[in-house]
Amino acid sequence: MLNNNPSGITISGFLVSNDRDKVKKQVPDKLPQFDEKVSFKRYVAINFYPIEEAIKEQQEAIKIIYGDLDPQHFYEFGKIDFNTIIESQFGRIVKSLFFSDFKRGLLGASKLLESVIKGVKIQSIQKNDHEIVIQIDSDKLYCPEYWQGLLEAYMESFSIKSKVKVTVSLDKLDIEVKWF
Repeated sequence: MLNNNPSGITISGFLVSNDRDKVKKQVPDKLPQFDEKVSFKRYVAINFYPIEEAIKEQQEAIKIIYGDLDPQHFYEFGKIDFNTIIESQFGRIVKSLFFSDFKRGLLGASKLLESVIKGVKIQSIQKNDHEIVIQIDSDKLYCPEYWQGLLEAYMESFSIKSKVKVTVSLDKLDIEVKWF
């Protein structure tokens, strides 16, 4: 039997299905093409699915919307995703609980991410008064540029000047967020 979840990492259904929604919104005439490429299925928001399915859906959505998998497109997708998620019902709840202050949100990011991504250790570490690093003990999650776009959009939502740097090493991601 083929293992469709070799990483053992799973992700909430609402994060998988929002890629289809982006295709539907931005290039509605290409929705059938997207559905065919990913073997369309309905994802239940509260269920968890293999990260591999989510990555496949994200990559197909990026190819259909932008034409290729250029890293800049993953970056743009991360920015769009932040705004899509924060405007959702889940996002509004999370914003009221975690995002009243940008620093509190960054420090709470590990708990938030662990609630929607299972099978990976995530931690937020405050390095100094102007730097927090979010460490994800897997490089099997979305590409670094995606995370950079997502976190930059987060900081922009607070009108905070910042620099986000993502480093991949030894099967982990370090997302360094500095603000000025």
